[in-house]
Amino acid sequence: MEFVPIFGSTDKFWCPVYEQDNGDDLFTVLFDKWTDTEYLKNFFIEHKADLTSPYWNGINIDKAIQLVLEEITYLQEKLICIEDRHDECDGVEIEDIFEDFRDSELIFKGSQRKFKKGKIDSYPKFLRLYGVELEDGTILITGGAIKISFELERNHIKDEIKRMKRVANYLKAEFIHTKEGLY
Repeated sequence: MEFVPIFGSTDKFWCPVYEQDNGDDLFTVLFDKWTDTEYLKNFFIEHKADLTSPYWNGINIDKAIQLVLEEITYLQEKLICIEDRHDECDGVEIEDIFEDFRDSELIFKGSQRKFKKGKIDSYPKFLRLYGVELEDGTILITGGAIKISFELERNHIKDEIKRMKRVANYLKAEFIHTKEGLY
């Protein structure tokens, strides 16, 4: 499995290059998909019933697309800000945009490696980045999804959780605990 730094540096954020993505890194694949308005329109048409739930207050598809595009811009700006240590992000830490994943089955017992999911500060939050935190604080983004339901059982969310477990098992098998092991 190949890993690359997301922003070209070698500091905080890395991601895998999955074989099915034709040599593109996962972060590029996700961000290309999430900024493709045709993809977003089809996604929300397929999941239109979820948008009528009280959580989303019945927002329409155009508003949902607008919110995703705003979130993707905000998320990318925050990640770059933390990665490059910009002055305007002084005091902003990884923990400000990532939280521990709540499913206790996904936490390695007896290890400092934790599963993380990215959160955006706007409401409602559609986008999720899933990843593994290495012992040195490096975040290895393993996948992402548009979450429109509280159910983790949805196929697109389940696939990301499986992918996160698969990468974590690979890291464990290869004794990769810090970013030095990702090279």
